[in-house]
Formats: sequence, C-alpha cells, structure tokens
Amino acid sequence: MKVSRKVGFGVAGAVILLALVTTLVLLFVPLFQVSNFKVNGNANTSQTDVETATGIAMGTPLVRANTHQAAQNVAQLPWIAKVSVDRAFPNSVQVNIEERQAVLFAQRGDGPHLFDATGRPFVIENPPIGCVEVTGTKDDDPALFADIATAVEALDPGARVQLERVDAPSKYELRLFFAGGKEVYWGSVTQAHDKAKATSTVIQREGNRWNVSAPGMVTLIP
Repeated sequence: MKVSRKVGFGVAGAVILLALVTTLVLLFVPLFQVSNFKVNGNANTSQTDVETATGIAMGTPLVRANTHQAAQNVAQLPWIAKVSVDRAFPNSVQVNIEERQAVLFAQRGDGPHLFDATGRPFVIENPPIGCVEVTGTKDDDPALFADIATAVEALDPGARVQLERVDAPSKYELRLFFAGGKEVYWGSVTQAHDKAKATSTVIQREGNRWNVSAPGMVTLIP
C-alpha cells in the first residue's frame, strides 16, 4: 500500500511538473508568441487595419491572445459582416472575414454613402464597380434603401448590368434608369419579381419611358 501510494504521489507530481513546464514554454518560449496574422476574405479592408483592430500585439503569448475580444473589435470595422478569430499554433492568429456587399450608394455632402442589401449605410468612400447610384433621397433611411435594394436585386443579370441609377423621392415612387435612355417607373417595391420580369422585357422594346407599377398591365409613358 505504501509503495502504491508513493507511486501515486510520484505520478501526480510528474503530471503537475509537466503542466508547469508546458505553461512556461507556451508563455515564454518565442516559438509560441504571436509573430504572424493570417487574414482571409478582406477585399476592402486592409490587412493592417485588421491586425490593429484585433488588439493583439506581436510578441503576445499565443495562449493569452483574447480571440473573443479580437473578433468583437474587428467586427466594428465598417466593411465587416462576419468575423472569426482563432489561434493557429505555434505562432499565428487566424482571422476569417466575410465582408458586406455594397449594393447602393448616394452622394452626400461628406462623400458617397455606401449601403448593403439590408439598406444599412456602413461606410463613406468611393463605390465599387456594380454599385448602383440612388438619387432623390435626402437622408439615409434604411427602410427606403432596403426597398431600393430589393428592386435592384430582383433584376435579372442582363437588366442589372444596364441599370445606371434609381431615383427614389419616396418608397412609393421608385424609378429605374437604364443605359440607352431607358426609364422604368416601378412605384413601390411590391411585386418586385413580376416588375423585374416586366422591366427586362420593356427595356428591349422601342420607347424609352415605361410604367410597370402594375406588372400585369405595362404601359408606355407618353
């Protein structure tokens, strides 16, 4: 019994010693300190901005890196829709990003305001290719811009690529302008799918101004 007890104490001591040595290695050996950031998915957000936003400094012991807080910090950057931050042993921080898609923009006094598909304004900077201009609005009303985004995204690719801007004095007065001087009055975003199909048809016809607000009874505007 005494021998077994001594063996047990010896094993326990060895385990504790091993845990202590492992902890010291992870905390103080340079191999396990942050020396690299691996950032994926950042088309519009710079690597430097992401690294800085994490709040994790180079040389931080990797086991002490607060990845939860880092993810919350990075999520505050304007283009970030989703983000995860993980430790990548022996010495890296892995940041995976999903960015917002800029669907619309509106010119304001301080520059172009960009909006995502939910109508949320999220950054002020030059719009990327494919982002549709909105005119006729005075403020960044998310509900109005969400309706406009619904109309834009309902269009088939052939019509979408020809869309130049949307005029929207109100959510009930959407008017879409296409290449070649084509103008299509939608009214509200109700029946967006049917209005989008009608739009694809009329922009191929003769006549420049069309009303598809009642998609079952399309009319040419004099």
